[in-house]
This record gives sequence, C-alpha cells and structure tokens, in this order.
Amino acid sequence: KADTKAIQAIHTHVITHNPRVHVSFDDHSTWHLVIKQVTEEDKGPYMCQINTDPMISQMGHLEVQRPPEIDDAMSSGDVVATEGDRAVLKCVATGHPMPSVTWVREDAATIMVSDGLITKPG
Repeated sequence: KADTKAIQAIHTHVITHNPRVHVSFDDHSTWHLVIKQVTEEDKGPYMCQINTDPMISQMGHLEVQRPPEIDDAMSSGDVVATEGDRAVLKCVATGHPMPSVTWVREDAATIMVSDGLITKPG
C-alpha cells in the first residue's frame, strides 16, 4: 500500500501478515495483488514497482464502496405535531458514496426541499 510505505509482496511472497492478501500471476509479466473481503481500511493508493535502475512504478487507487443504509436508531419514526407548530423528521443515511436522500409523502403529494427544510407548497 503506497500511503503507508508497507511492502505487501515480493514476487509471490506476501510480506504483510494478513490472510486476506495474496499474489497471483498469469505468466511472468502479469501479476495480481488480491485482497479478499475488502474493508474500508483497505482503501487508498497502491503501487506496483519493478526493481530496475531507475525504479519503474505504476500507481493505482482502491476505492471501497458501501451500500446505502438508513440508521433506524438515529432516524425519527412517527412524529406528532400540533397544527401551526414545527415538525422535524430525521433520516440518517450512510454509505459510500454518500447516498442521496429523497422525501416522499405516502399520498405522493409534492414536497419542496430547500436547505434541508421540507415545506408543502401553497
């Protein structure tokens, strides 16, 4: 991994003590660094290098995506408000890339959202 300067493997010998990482090759010119069960900690730059003089290298970047989720414990459920008062509904969504949250009424009435505030037209 290039950002930590840690050597992952030399030829097929894996230096890191991580059972999820191994090296494979198709022939003597095509090598693969394989990371099983990728986690967010695996994201970042990686470098393949050839020990020539001068050294030749190729950088690559691993981006790890997480599916969108709604945190039920942090989001509001049913909200009761008195007419004329303000009601706040909260939806806490996570994921990578960050998910886009859309508010929809059950009766499909139009909802206007401006600066995170929901208003009903009219």
